[in-house]
Amino acid sequence: MDQLVVLQEIFESFSKGGGPLGSIDSRSITGSCAFQVGRLLESVKRGEIDGELCIKLADCLTDLYELKRLGDICRRAALYDVSLKCYNKALAQSSDPQVRSVLMNNQGQVFARKGDLSRAVLYYKKAAEGFEAAGDASGAAHVLGNLGSAYRRGYDWDRSLENCFKSLKGFEKIEDELGVAQMTGSLGRIYSEMGQLDLSSLYFQRSLKEFERLGDRRNSAWLLNRLGRVEAEMGHWSTSLDHFNRSLAIFQEMDQPHNVGIVLSNMARMYLDRGEVDSARDALEGAMKTIRREMVPVYPNAVSSLAATYAVLARKYRDRNAEGSRLASQHYAMASDRLTELSTFPGVYMPQLKVAAGLSRSLSYIVRLEADPRDAEAVALAERAISALDGAVAKAEGSTKSSLEALQRTLKGMKGIWSMDLMRAEPWKQSVIISEVVEYLMGGARLDGVGSEEARMCLFDALKAIAGMVESVRQRGSGREQMAAAASFLRRAEKRYQMEANGKAWSAPLSQAASKLEGLSANCGDLSGSDPIGLHKQVLRIIGRVLERDILTRVDHTDWIYLWDDAMNLLEQGPATEPGSRKKSKRSSRVEELSEIIPEPEEEERVARNLPPSPLADTPLDGGGALVPVCAGASLASTAAISQQTIHPWSMDRARPWDRAVARDRTWGQEPEIFGSRPGFIRKERERMDEKPLVIEAEPSMREEKGQGIVASGWFERASFTSVAVKAAKVLAAVVLLLLAIDLILYLI
Repeated sequence: MDQLVVLQEIFESFSKGGGPLGSIDSRSITGSCAFQVGRLLESVKRGEIDGELCIKLADCLTDLYELKRLGDICRRAALYDVSLKCYNKALAQSSDPQVRSVLMNNQGQVFARKGDLSRAVLYYKKAAEGFEAAGDASGAAHVLGNLGSAYRRGYDWDRSLENCFKSLKGFEKIEDELGVAQMTGSLGRIYSEMGQLDLSSLYFQRSLKEFERLGDRRNSAWLLNRLGRVEAEMGHWSTSLDHFNRSLAIFQEMDQPHNVGIVLSNMARMYLDRGEVDSARDALEGAMKTIRREMVPVYPNAVSSLAATYAVLARKYRDRNAEGSRLASQHYAMASDRLTELSTFPGVYMPQLKVAAGLSRSLSYIVRLEADPRDAEAVALAERAISALDGAVAKAEGSTKSSLEALQRTLKGMKGIWSMDLMRAEPWKQSVIISEVVEYLMGGARLDGVGSEEARMCLFDALKAIAGMVESVRQRGSGREQMAAAASFLRRAEKRYQMEANGKAWSAPLSQAASKLEGLSANCGDLSGSDPIGLHKQVLRIIGRVLERDILTRVDHTDWIYLWDDAMNLLEQGPATEPGSRKKSKRSSRVEELSEIIPEPEEEERVARNLPPSPLADTPLDGGGALVPVCAGASLASTAAISQQTIHPWSMDRARPWDRAVARDRTWGQEPEIFGSRPGFIRKERERMDEKPLVIEAEPSMREEKGQGIVASGWFERASFTSVAVKAAKVLAAVVLLLLAIDLILYLI
């Protein structure tokens, strides 16, 4: 089988989320690079792409068609530098304006995935100009759609709408019904992101009718998914759920589990907005079974939603009974796992995620402590809770850091309370520990500028009075006055907490603690000779619990949800079940208009080496990224390169990589940017974006001879200079030593 056919099969397998590659024998591949293509085939069968192998294959291939298809495969595999290399080599071999337009568009797609919107726009403009010059109205219409989508990704709504409407008119002029349906859906998406939900729903419905008329079930399902999201944002819950269920049914019938996962994820967000947490958890757990990690932003958004859902459920189970504490602990632990995974996701750098992950892990132990376990178990759980907060404290800043440190001190005090029961036979050790417990709890209460500061200061004064009472009793004193003062301060704290919505639940335990101290003060009179630890351990435990809950109320954001756009820019964050309280990120245009061509380092190296200029020198070799309806193929003017090769009879039709001037592309297994396909078209879904720009540096080779380019004028000369300097220093040192020796001899004489 010819290597071009194999590359085409690999690409189609990527596009469809897997394909019949198992029937292809790598030993039957023919061509100039058959061995490398065979190895690539085997790596794809294993579910991976070998980057080093792709680099070698890009160096080996010389045919325009093969280079283009390898570039497409590497683009899908996020091997952006290799993809650019393939497209550049293909451009160097082509002088056909239409072919160059296709390749420039594909380069734009690579840079779109890198997140450089400005250069992506420049690529698409040049591609559109090339198609218009070649008289390809269809190609120009598609690229204008790409351009409009790039502006949408950059939040430049006016230019986005302008180019999409131009694209729509172009499709209407050539009577391209599918193109019209696609661009109508794209306009709906723009209006949706602009917040104009009524217009968005109108365009989505028009697009849905067109796709249903054309019999395109897959894109009809995507439109239903989009409509479900829009209706949910408008608060039309029943209509939204109906759209989601219809979309799910179609994808399930078509046996597309990855698309089912995307719809389930969006449905879960609707459930969260409604406050139906259990339904949201079921939908998200089902989605996570099918959504692949490379599906961005669907995967990180689903992980974030699931983590927040687990945290909300943990709060729901907390304080019920022993079984509720166990379930709460499990859900906090699962939330911590998801938050930890999210914090390490490529393109996501948010210290608050690590803070939330550490706090969730600590809470998984704290809720078990609230079930009053045995003393030894309680001490072990407290130690784990304290240790889990170390990572959160390290990443936190400002008031959050102070609150977490106060929580750690409070937990250390609580640990001391439980450890006292392990030392009943050694009362002298208990008296030492009680002082440490009070000191730790006072440290937890001493938290300025956060939440119930006045109430905590009352607790601080109560603890100070208890410490004075313990010391008084230790010195054979009464301790009665200090006990009365502690009870008075607890009463003040009770009143302060009663004035707050969150503090009302804590006022009752404080009232019990104050009553106990007041009763002891009235009945005991002289406390000399009594056991102050046994009398006040329960009071200290109540104070510790109140401090713990107070601090957590101020710092616990484990139930927050974080949502990103296609370029992994944070869109909104806030409580999962309170969409009205979420903070949306300010979105301003990120598209800078570029007019100059910016060569890649490879081109700069070519100039440095005095090599002949590349045909690519008049085209931009770096670009910007957006999730756009990218054009993926073209019908080349000449197919001589293909006809000269031996093509397997059964795949003759697949040997031609491009059927028309332009075809929309899609990323394997992700939601389409624009909603259409036709026979011969490569459908496009959402593509993985990487915020980090790709940097390709020309590194000098040690094997190059002196006098040739970068090595001769750069590294080699510096190395030679360094060597001469070292030798000169050695000679100078020898001369100095010789003079010193002569001087010594003369002195001795």
